[in-house]
Amino acid sequence: MQTQNVTYGLDSSFVRKTKKKIIFASLFYIVPGCLIVGFNLLDFDYVKALLGMPLIVFGVHKFKEVRYWKENSSKIKLEISADHILVVDSKEKRSIKTNNVKKVTLQPIHGKIKSIVVDGYDSSVTKIEGFSSMEDIAQHLKKLVGESKVKTAKMLHR
Repeated sequence: MQTQNVTYGLDSSFVRKTKKKIIFASLFYIVPGCLIVGFNLLDFDYVKALLGMPLIVFGVHKFKEVRYWKENSSKIKLEISADHILVVDSKEKRSIKTNNVKKVTLQPIHGKIKSIVVDGYDSSVTKIEGFSSMEDIAQHLKKLVGESKVKTAKMLHR
C-alpha cells in the first residue's frame, strides 16, 4: 500500500499538562525536604537535617525536566510513511519498519485515543502519546498495517 509521509507534532495541551505534572512531582520532594531540614536545624540536629537534602536535590533535578520540555517540545515529531514509523526528539530517533509491526494497540480514555502502542516482531515497543490528531494517527496506522493488526485496549493500559 502506497502512502505519503505524514508528520505530526506534539499537542500543546499535552506539553502543558506534562510540565504541570513535573512541577507537582518536584514539589512533592522539595517541600518535605525543606521541612525536614528546617525543623531539624531549629532543633540544632544537623545530622537529621542532612536527611532532607537528598529530597531537595532530587526535587530540583526533577524540576529541571521542565526546561527540557520547554526547549524540545517543538522538536518532537512523529513521522509515518509506507516504510517506517519514526519518533524523533532532540536526543534520539526510534524507528520501526511498517512490515515489522506485529500489532498496534489503541488505548482510549473516555472515548478518545490517548496513546497508541506499536509492537514489533523484534520485541521493540513504541508508545505514541501526546501528539495532535491521535484519531488521525490511529486511522493512518490502520490503513498502513491493516485492520487485523489493530486492537483497542479496554483496560490495563501501559
